[in-house]
Amino acid sequence: MVLPEAMGIEELSEQLKDVVSHEFFHIVTPLTIHSNEIQDFDYNVPKMSQHLWMYEGVTEYFANLFQINQGLISENDFYKRIETKIENASKMNDTIPFTIMSAKVLENPYKNEYQNVYEKGALIAMCLDIQLRESSKGKKGILDLMHKLSNTYGVKKAFNDEDLFSIITKITNSKIGSFLETYVSGSTPIPYHIYLKKVGITPSISKTTGNIFLKDDIPYIIVNEKTKEISIAPSVELSEFYTNLGIQNNDIITSINNKTYNLDNMYDLINESQNWKNNDKVVFKIKRKLKVLELKGSIILPLETSKTLEATDITKKGLKDAWLKG
Repeated sequence: MVLPEAMGIEELSEQLKDVVSHEFFHIVTPLTIHSNEIQDFDYNVPKMSQHLWMYEGVTEYFANLFQINQGLISENDFYKRIETKIENASKMNDTIPFTIMSAKVLENPYKNEYQNVYEKGALIAMCLDIQLRESSKGKKGILDLMHKLSNTYGVKKAFNDEDLFSIITKITNSKIGSFLETYVSGSTPIPYHIYLKKVGITPSISKTTGNIFLKDDIPYIIVNEKTKEISIAPSVELSEFYTNLGIQNNDIITSINNKTYNLDNMYDLINESQNWKNNDKVVFKIKRKLKVLELKGSIILPLETSKTLEATDITKKGLKDAWLKG
């Protein structure tokens, strides 16, 4: 792994857990469970499998489920991750059958959808897990399914790509087969919140700390490539972080807390700002027209309203706990 040195220790720790967890769970898929396309992969004339939803999606899901299962993240953190994946998946083409996208992922327009294997792919695994838990009254989930598949197949024994869904249906039940046909090989978008409701999780609204230098993909700062100066965007409405310090549109940032910033180290600034806390003291030196000003004050982090998920149905607590902790 290679990660930026400027990344704060908290963010670095989270990145390490996420990346290592994901890569470790590849021992399940596709290193153990895989189709002939993976077993006999031809790097010169590659033929892709239909099942990236399993190779990458199930792996990504396990990487997150493992962390809530082992107490490395909280339930709320886990729900935020799921909501983020739902939001990210909604930006992709949700009507392309996932099996077709997977098999043709090296071609246009399907290759532009590849990121969805980590978003919708993980959500497919989540919905399968919840459905399996509901059908077995909490006793079995997708990990049990992967275990059974690995007992039948393995490092040296592959399955036929087109047979996987019928194999899974025989191992599980007709509801799982219907899910796979409708939402994975079919073009119907998955109603995620119907599945989450089975374990008592419903949509909610929360206020979370926003990005200091970006809001809704609109940057608060811009760069003059000739002078390399970083300045406050001229027309954007500034958050309380800026107005509290007296920073105005078009101000040129020369330094923050006695560290000089320009185009060359702008990303250091962005990474370091991730570690700023409410009420931390901060000193901006700025150029405003012909004046050089020093602006001192306390950090007020911007708050943004965002969608989230919340456990609201206590009658589903047993099934929810089996899903997250079983």
